Amino acid sequence: MTEDDLLDLYALFAMLKMNWDKGEEEKDANDCYVIARAMLQAKERAK
Repeated sequence: MTEDDLLDLYALFAMLKMNWDKGEEEKDANDCYVIARAMLQAKERAK
């Protein structure tokens, strides 16, 4: 699995927990990737 795949997977899991607001879909999706990038950073620090 590549880092991009892992980023998408983490974003997907964030999406499942996101409280989506109609009309805010793009912002909400961007927030999922912010969470996913934070997860990747945490993973690197844990090594």
